[in-house]
Formats: sequence, C-alpha cells, structure tokens
Amino acid sequence: MPWHCALLPPTPQRRARSPLGTYTRRHVFERFTERARQVVVFAQDEARALKHNYIGTEHLLLGLLREEEGPAARVLEGLDVTVEEVRAQVARIIGEGEQAASGQIPFTPRAKKALELSLREALSLGHNYIGTEHVLLGLVRVDEGVAARILLDFDADAEKVRAEVLRALGPHPKPVDPELRAEIERVRAEKEEAFARGDEKQAAALEATERRLRRIAEPMPLPPGWIRARDVAIPFAFGWLLFGVALAVGILVGWAIWGL
Repeated sequence: MPWHCALLPPTPQRRARSPLGTYTRRHVFERFTERARQVVVFAQDEARALKHNYIGTEHLLLGLLREEEGPAARVLEGLDVTVEEVRAQVARIIGEGEQAASGQIPFTPRAKKALELSLREALSLGHNYIGTEHVLLGLVRVDEGVAARILLDFDADAEKVRAEVLRALGPHPKPVDPELRAEIERVRAEKEEAFARGDEKQAAALEATERRLRRIAEPMPLPPGWIRARDVAIPFAFGWLLFGVALAVGILVGWAIWGL
C-alpha cells in the first residue's frame, strides 16, 4: 500500500472532518514535489529506526533535515538545527519502542494536520505545488507537536522559521485571496468527481469555470520584452508635455532676444 494511503480517509464522514474541508488528502499529495514525497519516506524510515509504530511531527522534522537538497533543510541548517541533534532529542523525549513496526505506519493526527496545512501555506504564497518549504511551514503551525517543542530548544519558534523560509524563497507573487483559492479548489474537486462518474458535460462546464477563476487569480504574464500600454502611456505623454513647455519657453526667449 502506498505511503500516502495512510492519510486517506476511508469514509466521506471522516473526510468531512479534514482541517481543509473540501480539500481531500488525495489533492494534497497530488501537489507534492518529489523532494516533499521523499521527506515522508525519510520520516517513515526514522519512525522504523526508533521502533515507533506511528509517524509524528518529530519524524517529519527528521525527514525534512534528511532531504538535504530541499529549501527546508537549508533553512533549518541556517538556524543551526541538525539531524543528529534532533534525533537525539527525539530519543530523549520519547525514547525507543520495544519492537520495530511492520507494514504501513500510520500518521498521528498532528502529523496529518501538518501535512494538510502545507497546502494552505502553498496556496497563500500563490504556489501550485507543495515543496519541503511548505511542509516546514505547516509543521511549525502545529505548535503543540513534538517537532515544535524541539525547534524551540533551538530557539527556532514558528515566527522565526517562517521569516527564514520567506527570506529563502525571495520575492514572491502577491498572495491570492484565500476565498478565491478555496473556490478554485472546490470547483476542481467537483470537476474531478464529474469526470469520475462520466458526466462529461458537467465536467466541461466546471473546467471552464476553473479556467476563468484561475485567470482572475493568476493573470497571464506578458512575453519577455513586452510591456503594457498603461506602463508607457503616462511617461510618454509627460515627456511630450515637457518637450512642448521647453519649446514654448525657447520661442519666448528668442522673441525677447531678437525683439531687443
């Protein structure tokens, strides 16, 4: 069974209790980058190594640190958070289990919440993917988890981590209205459901609606070298105005000189 199946709710009732409402966990993992997926694989490895029969926020933190090429690991390294020290902290706080887990290891509710919050973090930044940086942002929002407790020991609270992540990402597009993003996700989910039941007419209508909403949320950039008319209209008109004023002044000065 794939690792993400441990997060998929077996019934519509459980799905309705998801912190993201209409966002299903399947939609969350569809957006994960390869490195973000590898973080979860590493988290499973860490849980097994410690003989834990669950994957908690502490294991996700270890997974983020082990994915060394990801932005999250670079941010944590800049905060002097190392995988060796975190692993030692986990062993000190929780200890090792008695027997290595076999089969699929389930996620704790807090770990599930952290992974789902990573989608909100990605959307709030205007990103259509979930990378390790978004997983880290989601992780620090679960302030009652073991990972948050360990990060505090490194003087890395949620605000500091978030500031460092945003600094590492550099300039980013203006965040899109969360309600608009939520509406896009709702329409997308309904479109997929229509395709699943073979209702092509409704699916096509929903796809058109989704495209319209995405154009509002993410205006298409101009090709390189192109500029908008409004970006040059005012400077152009102002330049001609100055030229006209200068010409008029020159004529008046000339009249004054030659009239004498």
